[in-house]
Amino acid sequence: MEAAPPEAVPVAVGGGAIAALCKRAAHEGRRPWFCFATAPSTDAFAAPGALLSPGAAGGRPALLPCPGPLALAAEPEVLARAPAETAAAGYASLMAG
Repeated sequence: MEAAPPEAVPVAVGGGAIAALCKRAAHEGRRPWFCFATAPSTDAFAAPGALLSPGAAGGRPALLPCPGPLALAAEPEVLARAPAETAAAGYASLMAG
């Protein structure tokens, strides 16, 4: 597999799981990253750290260190069309702190 060109910048377009994967990959590649949130499912889009599951082999999710995005964007109309459950999850994420 070839390495990405040095000017390539990862962009997460989606919910929390996509953002966490992009965030960690950008960190490991020593690159800045951008996030375009499509669901109000978490408050972690801009937070440092990525909560990632160890995979289908079992185990507990781990909070891995990495910086937040260089920029975060969200279109209110896109967020409003997301399933209602994602907003409930976002509020729960805020309350969990």
